[in-house]
Amino acid sequence: MIIVFCGHSTYVSKPEDEKKILDILEKRVGDEPCEIFLGEYGFFDSFAYDCSKKFKENHPNSKLIFVTPYSSLGHRKNTVNTTKTDLI
Repeated sequence: MIIVFCGHSTYVSKPEDEKKILDILEKRVGDEPCEIFLGEYGFFDSFAYDCSKKFKENHPNSKLIFVTPYSSLGHRKNTVNTTKTDLI
């Protein structure tokens, strides 16, 4: 299964949002293999990454994949720990 998180950079999460996302992932994906595509440029991306990381802790068949709108990975390599996701 492929999962893509898209959101606004100015997103402000509420405490119940994480539970909702994790519940949806559990119901729709469960223990099936999945690829979760994520960005790393704003508040929503950070929120989605945190939720996906928690899901992956209990579901090792999931992969976190970084997606960038930039044509060069230089931005990411200079600002972010590249071991956060399984693939770029």
